[in-house]
Amino acid sequence: MQLPGSWTFGLRCDPGSASCKPTVKVANFTFEKISRVGGVAGSMVAIEITEDIRLGLEAASEARSHLERLEGAIPERKLQELSLMVSELITNSVKHSGGPDSEPVSLRVTAGDGLVRAEVYDHGFGFEKPSTINPSGQVGGKGLYIVDTLSERWDVFREGSRFCVWLELRW
Repeated sequence: MQLPGSWTFGLRCDPGSASCKPTVKVANFTFEKISRVGGVAGSMVAIEITEDIRLGLEAASEARSHLERLEGAIPERKLQELSLMVSELITNSVKHSGGPDSEPVSLRVTAGDGLVRAEVYDHGFGFEKPSTINPSGQVGGKGLYIVDTLSERWDVFREGSRFCVWLELRW
């Protein structure tokens, strides 16, 4: 996802006061964070989460814990759906990427103006997005079906040595 304009981050300090507020400036719009989860003055929300997650049994749980920063910024139901889908993508990276164990999985989440986008990067082989996705009759094998069903849209791409599966969810 290409974000519009240039992003700058800073602090706005009130003269004569010791209090400062973090700000995010996108092109000509400035959003002030007003809560720990990045709630923003007005109706828009501008939040970005970027984390590297070690491969292993706790990877999906760790990813979900990072998503807790979105509490209060997006509707609870959408946060639950996002957590489920990100868990599935992280689990797929851990189980199927074939990438080196020494390389982490990267999670990037951006949220704003009724849209949240999650990207999961790994150093694996990748795959082409199937034209149709059907749930298997087996235990497991339903991760991409869940993503396909719950997300607004999703896709895959390669960026250098990393492979990415991304999804978008509206509220």
